[in-house]
Amino acid sequence: MPFEKNYPELGPTRRLRIPDQVAPHLESVLEHLDRQTQRLGQNYIKAFFAQCTQIMRELEASCPSNTNNLSDKLNQEAIRQHFIDSYTSQTSRDSNKTLSSQEKVLTKDQARLYCKSIRDSFEELKLKSCTSSLGAWRLIEKGLATRKVELEVVDIFHEISYGFLKPNDFEFEKISKQFNDQCPLVESFYDIEAMKKFPPLLRVREFISNF
Repeated sequence: MPFEKNYPELGPTRRLRIPDQVAPHLESVLEHLDRQTQRLGQNYIKAFFAQCTQIMRELEASCPSNTNNLSDKLNQEAIRQHFIDSYTSQTSRDSNKTLSSQEKVLTKDQARLYCKSIRDSFEELKLKSCTSSLGAWRLIEKGLATRKVELEVVDIFHEISYGFLKPNDFEFEKISKQFNDQCPLVESFYDIEAMKKFPPLLRVREFISNF
């Protein structure tokens, strides 16, 4: 059976022992180069590493040599805080934020509050805009499109607005996990000037901001 290359666009290979903590990053670089070389040609490899080399030189030049000089040590500490500590702390915050978002699920009572508020807001929008259900939905749909909400989620929001979706449905659980201080559907209602003072909408908006 012939040997199949992992990165066919990158040419001949060689064996090299790579530290465990570095291996995943190098693999991602190889995958990136393989994709881009297929699109842009072999010269992309040289251009990519030329830029990497330039950045590495700049980083090394900005870091003083390891001396006992107090000024050099202070400069090294400043660079470490800027380049390493700030990056790792940001990565940790992003990870915690993602984890926190994934763990959020509305209770049944919260789900009922949300669904009723949306239904009340939808009926109020029809009255305020003197239009049909379809006309009111078109107004909401514009806000969802502006926020680039996935079509699958738009369909779920449509069902909630029309009162077809119940709080205990699986689809509702799916969208409730996406709430992160704001709900695209609620904000699309709030975009409409006539709805900005509607009490049920304000209540559910405040609830989600604290969710």
